[in-house]
Amino acid sequence: MVLGFIIYETIDIAYNVGKLGYNGVYGMYNWYYDVKTEDQEEIERLDRLENKIDKISKLFEDNDLKEKIHELNLKIKK
Repeated sequence: MVLGFIIYETIDIAYNVGKLGYNGVYGMYNWYYDVKTEDQEEIERLDRLENKIDKISKLFEDNDLKEKIHELNLKIKK
């Protein structure tokens, strides 16, 4: 009975130490080679969208929208 418990605990500790080691190496690899996760890519995408929204809202606040459209039309026609 006690031998089974010792074997069970030994296997449990070995598993958890192995998992911690694997996750540590995996995390260091991703950090060193700057591997992006899906969450990081989504955050960067949201940041870019927020910047675009800020630019558009700034155009509306400045009432400069007609001039900007006119400038863009001139650039397109060239």
